Amino acid sequence: MRILHVSLLLSSAAAAELGVLPMISYSSSSGFLYGLRADAVLESGRGGMLTAMAYWTTRGGQYQSFGAVLPRGRGAWRLSLSHDQLRGTDFYGWGNGGDPDSSLEYDREVDKAYFGRLQEIAGRLTVEAGAEVRHSSAFDLEDGPLWEGLPSLETASLWTAGPRLGIALDCPGIPGSLEAVFNHQAGSGMSYSSVSLSRTAFFGLPADVDLCLRYCLGYHSGIEETPFPFLPALGPDELLRGYDTNRFYGPWTAVANAELRKVILSAGCSGDGGAGGGPALTAGAALYADAGQVAGGFGGLRQDRYHTDAGIGARIGIGPTLVRIDCTVLSPEGLKLELAFGQPF
Repeated sequence: MRILHVSLLLSSAAAAELGVLPMISYSSSSGFLYGLRADAVLESGRGGMLTAMAYWTTRGGQYQSFGAVLPRGRGAWRLSLSHDQLRGTDFYGWGNGGDPDSSLEYDREVDKAYFGRLQEIAGRLTVEAGAEVRHSSAFDLEDGPLWEGLPSLETASLWTAGPRLGIALDCPGIPGSLEAVFNHQAGSGMSYSSVSLSRTAFFGLPADVDLCLRYCLGYHSGIEETPFPFLPALGPDELLRGYDTNRFYGPWTAVANAELRKVILSAGCSGDGGAGGGPALTAGAALYADAGQVAGGFGGLRQDRYHTDAGIGARIGIGPTLVRIDCTVLSPEGLKLELAFGQPF
């Protein structure tokens, strides 16, 4: 079923360094969603931050996460923990197509734990190295022929672990960065890896409008030994916002994004950050367009295979918390309304 979110956003903050956001929303596939998100900036941490979020749905879905960034020296330690459970989500088949009106439902659970070090090596170069543990399972798969197109269907409760490495280079001239991420997982008799390369660029335009561009190319090896919930796919989580979650599956992925962003109003707290000033508030708008595709090989990535969409968005900043609401109005698969946190890139 197509997912439509209608969200009611409330906020409160005890001080300028704390943002608390109760969440209430509705989805046609998961029912009502209710939960809470909190972001705290550590006063003595030179940019350190703690983030926690938890929500549940009336159809059995749930999500809990905790994240910490703790600066030390010329870098920071990073910790993230998450549990994600989906009920009645849709699978449209393997490859770059599939009928949007023909799908099979399934349930799945995913757990992740990551700990690593982010280190500034030179003025423009940052390196991150850490380890990630993953657990996943898929169950209650609806019977149908679409599963037969998968290169493998590993649905059992499986644990894997491995290194995650990242490199980010601030590009001279045009503001933006070049980033590469490598992740390897092994365990439970399987082994697989993924690598991605992305480039972002930001341009200032008249009337305080920012043009933001991104292109990300990804490759996943070891498809036959990958648990089903971790097979490479494209959807809103990968910034192909006009399509359902994990809409397209394939070992090679490519996504391009363009956004026009503008801050419309801003109300800051008092200069000393005291409670009398209250949390900083900002409101902004965005126009965006996305294009993405998957392919079985690098040569299969072609200009005529991109799936496109376009929409409008709102950006609401409440203290350290940025709420992103994106409404995709131009998509061959209908209207999509999504609630997320932070800038998309």
